Amino acid sequence: MQQHFEKFVLLIAASLFGEFHAALHSGFTTCKTKDADFNSCLNKAIENGVKFIKNGLKEYNLRPLDPFKYPSMKIGVGAGAVNLEQNYKDITVTGFSGLTVLNANMDFDKKKLTFSTAVPLLTQKATYNIDGKILMLPVRGTGPSTLQLQNSFSNHTLDFQEQTKDGIVYYKPTKYTIKISTEHANFNFENLFDGNKLLGDNINKVVNQEWKLIFLDVRDGFQEAFGQIFLDYAKRIFEKVPMKEIFLE
Repeated sequence: MQQHFEKFVLLIAASLFGEFHAALHSGFTTCKTKDADFNSCLNKAIENGVKFIKNGLKEYNLRPLDPFKYPSMKIGVGAGAVNLEQNYKDITVTGFSGLTVLNANMDFDKKKLTFSTAVPLLTQKATYNIDGKILMLPVRGTGPSTLQLQNSFSNHTLDFQEQTKDGIVYYKPTKYTIKISTEHANFNFENLFDGNKLLGDNINKVVNQEWKLIFLDVRDGFQEAFGQIFLDYAKRIFEKVPMKEIFLE
């Protein structure tokens, strides 16, 4: 009995202190680093991976990605057209799984993964609270909001730091940067000015007429939020799975 108990204690300790590692789920696509079409394979691997975790993946404690829900986001006062602080809560984003991945490249010397994505339609629905000015027009309100990005294009950069645990090499994600552009953005804020439809409709009209200025001014906030989200997803996979099981030789 004592021997069985000692084995049980060792098993628990090993799991807590990382002596065991997870294998890469068979649902993910792997690529061989020495193959001539390695980068093309990476395109498909990333694209298929995003679609594979659309509904989440318990093995890595990954939440559903499409729709993706997160509690809140704060966008500070912009430097140009948007002079107001925006607070969003109960946020739901749909459309990520409809992406196409392009130009993937893994630089093993710099430990940096770069790729681009094209998404036909991204939609964010949330409860907003704003107070300030847009294009010098006073704006305030709280209520449901919708942001749609049509034919968005993004450049992604994921930086890694190599770590060795028990002689096994892992790539720890340290930074995720995303730069977003879009062919068109559409905004809709309900219940502006305590439900004054005339004022609310006018503001929504102005915002959508000048969507390029508005989007450029708030883009950094969205990029920072999405970067943190994607970094968390990457960590949950790369910190558990050895590098050699993700990038095959």
